[in-house]
Order: sequence, then C-alpha cells, then structure tokens
Amino acid sequence: MNKQVASWSLVECDKKLTEFRLHGVRNSELVVDITKRVNELDRSWKGIQDKHAALEQCTMACLDVGSVKLAQKLFHLIERDFPPETSVRAQKLNLLFYEKHDLESVILEREELEKKVPTDQGIQKRFIADQIASGNNDKAIILLCEHLETFQTDDHSWMCLSDLYINEGQYDKAAFCLEELVMKNPHTAHYHIRLAEIYYTWASLESGSSSLNLITDLFQSSKSHYSHAVNLTIKSEQGANLKALFGWLQAARALLSSRNTKKQSKEIKEDQHILDFAQNCLRKTKIPGLPGKLTEEYLDKAFSSLNLVE
Repeated sequence: MNKQVASWSLVECDKKLTEFRLHGVRNSELVVDITKRVNELDRSWKGIQDKHAALEQCTMACLDVGSVKLAQKLFHLIERDFPPETSVRAQKLNLLFYEKHDLESVILEREELEKKVPTDQGIQKRFIADQIASGNNDKAIILLCEHLETFQTDDHSWMCLSDLYINEGQYDKAAFCLEELVMKNPHTAHYHIRLAEIYYTWASLESGSSSLNLITDLFQSSKSHYSHAVNLTIKSEQGANLKALFGWLQAARALLSSRNTKKQSKEIKEDQHILDFAQNCLRKTKIPGLPGKLTEEYLDKAFSSLNLVE
C-alpha cells in the first residue's frame, strides 16, 4: 500500500474517491490502495458518502489490477442492496467478473441486457471494448460508427474510433474523427496536437506516391494545428507544449524541403521564421526535472538529431 494513503483518515479517502469520480480519473492502482485503507477503517463502508458509487468505482479498479478477491468482497456489499437480478447497474458490474474466462456467454447476456435498456452507453461501449480486446477492429469500427450516430458528442468514442482507423492505416478517416473533436473543443491543445500528428504521418506515408500538392497540403494542415496548440499553451506557467513545438519545427522543415523555391519564396520565409521562433521558444521552455544548463544541452541534442539546424 502507498505509504501516504496508509496514513489517511476515512474522510480523506472519501474525498479522494469523490474527486476521482468527478474528474473521470481512473488511476486504478491508487484507488486499490485507498480501497484497502477504507477496509481497514470501515469494513461496512457506512462512513463513505455515495457508498455504492464508491464501491462500484473500487470494484472496477480492483478488476483492473487483478485483485479479484478484493473486488468480490466489494461486490458482495453492493449486491446486498442491489441484487443483479433486479438492478441493471449491478448486473453490468457482475458481468465484468466473467469476461476473462467466458467472454462469449458475457456477450450473450449483454445482448439480452441491451434489449431492456437500448440507450445505455455503458453496455454499448463494453461491446466495443470486447471487440477491440478480441482484435476484431472491423467490427469495433462498425459498432463505434453506429454508437456515434446517436451520441455525437462522445469525445472518448471519437478518439477511440480515430485510433482504430490509424491501426488500419486509414488516416483520412482518422483525421475526420479528430476534426470533429477540434470543432467541439477548439481550445483543447491535446486534440490539435493529435490531429497534427495524423496529418504529418499521413503526409510522410504519401511521400513518393501522391502529388506534391497533396503532400504539401497535409504538411500545411499539420503545421497549422501544431501552431494553434503552441498558441494555446505558450502563456502557461510551463511554457509552450514541447510536443507541439517539436512538431511545429518538423512540419515547417518538411514544408521547406517540399516548396518550390522560385514560386513560393514568401511561404519559405514564413517557415524559416517558424523554425527560428520555435527553437527560441524551446530554449525558454522549462523541462521538468532538468536544470537550466541541462535543458539547453538536451535541446541542442534534440535539434541535432532532428536535423533542424542546417
């Protein structure tokens, strides 16, 4: 058990579990440590607010890390008040215990459960997770597309669908998924970076097999989203996002090498300016755990390995 958690009071444990639920934090290993501490202090969990939600959260965390016996003990506390025969939520949780050993039966039971509650996102997403775990990406993509027709604002599903398309090498469709996320969350730097990475990879793979105009457009899209991510993070305490800055550098360099030097001198100057500006930003960016001199040495090696300085 985590030494810090071992000294927590029941109130502190309850506060942390509530905080994780509110912010959607999984952190299964820490939750299991908190679970063990709560069991030491209050085996009945009566001192925990929203007891059953906390028990459900901790049961899932125990299953995540393979603590099945502890998960079963927690589930027994849930089924005393909410038997799986009468509670859909308890039944969904109960099925998680059998996924590893009898997935086919679990899927059949979930199909029956879905008929009772056809709008339950949890059941639908578990179907998708089962397909992904089985390596059946094609089926998972079909199910995700059907799910997103109804739940179009589900960010996690768009991201998951994008990852599946990337695994299948369908970068155009992966980019579409991230465009949906960027339109919905224009001020989230992470989504801009992810989209920029897709465009950059797509452009790199098309090199030599597609028209120069297409490749240039893809690198330009990558550069635009990287620069937007830099703009969103540059005023933060840590400075501009390092991944965004390095990506911006790489995209600008890729464009420099693909431009027609006679016809596109204005764009070339712009990309060269970006190279200089981004490198300057990087030198001012704090890297956690590295003192100032080591940071500069680290960045010099990074620039050299990326061939950014000509």
